[in-house]
Amino acid sequence: MLRLKIARFLPFFIIILYSVIILGNKLFDQRDNTIYIPLNKYTDTLQRISLERYGNIEVETAPSREVIIRNPDFLINFLAPDELFIMDNLRLLFFGIGGIILVITFWNFSYERPFTKQTTLGIKLLTIGFFVFISSQLLRNAWLIDYLKQRTGKEFELDTLNIFYNLEFWLGFIFLRITKIFKKGQKLQQEQDLTV
Repeated sequence: MLRLKIARFLPFFIIILYSVIILGNKLFDQRDNTIYIPLNKYTDTLQRISLERYGNIEVETAPSREVIIRNPDFLINFLAPDELFIMDNLRLLFFGIGGIILVITFWNFSYERPFTKQTTLGIKLLTIGFFVFISSQLLRNAWLIDYLKQRTGKEFELDTLNIFYNLEFWLGFIFLRITKIFKKGQKLQQEQDLTV
């Protein structure tokens, strides 16, 4: 029975393990301690600058249009967005926590009684997690723009997606509907148990 449960949740265990290993490696590996933050390629406020240095921050706009931070502190290292979609630290943290919530929620799941308090609560937590993740991304980007403005004296526009193009935004709304379906199913299942 335990083997069957472990086999059923093997993809989630792999996602959790992947998230923890990559996140730990990115945060605590001190060999290449440089962060590259891509700037918006369509703004022309920085056309004339090719390379400027502000302490440990370099702004390179001609070929690559990115801000380079050398030897960042831990908070910048954790909050800086990554060029690769799947390797973003906040996204890795969300995948790890979401995987743990899914495993705990559906560990005792049965198809005979799918609408339990535990599954409804787990889906509700995932829904809240999606919206917390979206708001943390927005706050991170605003904080990073303010941090760069304080350190360099210039305003930058980061290369970030519009919130409506963000996959997690739409998944949050889908899970919001699924939460309502599970609440209704739980209510109907309780009424059925009372009539039998």
